[in-house]
Amino acid sequence: MFAVESRRLAPAAGPLLRGAVRCLRVLLAALLLTAPPAGAHAAAFDDHFAVVFIDAETEARYGGFPLDRALIAESLAALAEAGARGVILKFFLDRAGDTASDAALAAAMQLMPVILQARIDDGEPAPHPLPSRFTLPFSAATAISGSSGWIPAPRFAAAAAGIGFADYDGLPVALLETYRERTVKSLLLASLELAMGGPADIDPGHHVTAGSWSFALDPLNRAAATPAAWPPLDYLPFHALLEDGGRADRLVGKVVILGYDGARIPMLETPLGAISAHRLFIRVLEALFEQGGAP
Repeated sequence: MFAVESRRLAPAAGPLLRGAVRCLRVLLAALLLTAPPAGAHAAAFDDHFAVVFIDAETEARYGGFPLDRALIAESLAALAEAGARGVILKFFLDRAGDTASDAALAAAMQLMPVILQARIDDGEPAPHPLPSRFTLPFSAATAISGSSGWIPAPRFAAAAAGIGFADYDGLPVALLETYRERTVKSLLLASLELAMGGPADIDPGHHVTAGSWSFALDPLNRAAATPAAWPPLDYLPFHALLEDGGRADRLVGKVVILGYDGARIPMLETPLGAISAHRLFIRVLEALFEQGGAP
């Protein structure tokens, strides 16, 4: 068993990825190759999800990360035109940026469902309010809780289809967390709901079901998904999406994870080898999705 703690990224990394994995503890001990459980819903991750990364070449073309939020807005428009089902933004939008660029991004978020991420950080002195529509109408025991955090700025929260908390405490992974005594969804669960087409039916401490996907929950509402390896990840570069549509035909009907894979992304050491923070999120989401069973 081991833990990895990352530090808040240097201020130059900007508000889009401001310390994306501070206090990130990845306890990926005993990662074993496991077959999908009996009754699995038999859906491939790549049939439902696609990945767009801001990579080193994107940074070289657009002046480095963080990109102007007007460019993120352009990417959302391109994804909507390509027929994407929705987008998971793997950036923190809790700090205001350029006024015009922020307005463009908030407007582009209306083109299709966009899920934003938040995280718990009790050292945050002045968090934005979390709208009540992003909390659940019941109380549940959780492994992760706090009273402050990085909450999307109001103009972005107003435009979001969902907000999920991106706090990682190893395996099993938290699907529910507690923020200011209210039960909230993890970013993993919000992503699965978007892919499966609607809100999950949650029986706290027992199971969660979304469409044809279901997973058992432990008493702290965690799921024992087990990544088995870190294989190469197929992704569409952000600059290719903006400049020529890239492989946009492969985005039709997909939930697109829009993340960062450049030089500033923290690398984490795990028993399966080193992996970047955003790639780890994707691989854990993949394990959850593919190892889920039928309801």
